[in-house]
Amino acid sequence: MLAEFEKNVLNIIKTKISQYKTVSSYNGEFAKGTYNDILGVLPCALFVYSQSRFEQKNDLLLRNFEFDIIIAVEDFKNKKASNAAYELLDKTRDALNSTVFDNLVMQPVMIESEKLLYHDDRMAAFAQTYKTKIRSVL
Repeated sequence: MLAEFEKNVLNIIKTKISQYKTVSSYNGEFAKGTYNDILGVLPCALFVYSQSRFEQKNDLLLRNFEFDIIIAVEDFKNKKASNAAYELLDKTRDALNSTVFDNLVMQPVMIESEKLLYHDDRMAAFAQTYKTKIRSVL
């Protein structure tokens, strides 16, 4: 179910937002390599599974599902670049907010928060946190 959900989210971003160079699962891009390696994937949208909390109601299992999208951009120091970053944040939020996937019994995906993770003169990274509830039969 997690892999299917992640694939759905990434497909929406790939389909609706053409400005991203990289749209994928987070695979340690910011923990390895050099700045040139990191800058080579920007701008990017990276899926990170955060957590699930479970509730059981009779024969139903409700999964309170939380995930993050890391949005990273290059050259955040000038006005044009920062506006482009904010545009990607808006487009990603608009693409994912209120989404329901046909292959899952779920509540609409809703954004919970947005925050700056990292910033220097060469790049900036933000995290958007989303939540939903997914229902399955036990």
